Amino acid sequence: MILSNSCSRFTTKKDNLILNISLLRFESDTTAARDMHANPYSPSNISYKGIDYNEETVIQTTRRVLTQQGNVTVELTFPILRRGNYRFSVESNDEERVLFKARDFGIKSTNYPTIKSPQAALLVPLYT
Repeated sequence: MILSNSCSRFTTKKDNLILNISLLRFESDTTAARDMHANPYSPSNISYKGIDYNEETVIQTTRRVLTQQGNVTVELTFPILRRGNYRFSVESNDEERVLFKARDFGIKSTNYPTIKSPQAALLVPLYT
């Protein structure tokens, strides 16, 4: 399956505008929460940080050259992404300024927040 994602419109005033588009995946904590009386995490631990923005995996990068003047809509297709945290970013080096737009988003399990799989049920702590 293909996931379609549309960028916002870009207004080009000169002949060529170069867009650098990237999709990044970030390492994140997916474990169940600890008990309140447990020892605290180390500040360098992924469970303490939640999402580690320093370690990224590049899923896809694209470079587009826009030659048409006026408003342009760019559409991209990606394969279905697995559960995790991602950043979609568009950057352009204009002569006058650097344009940068980014959107962070997360993909949850299909039944989120309901637990319907045995693997997800094992992650939930049992409180009695």
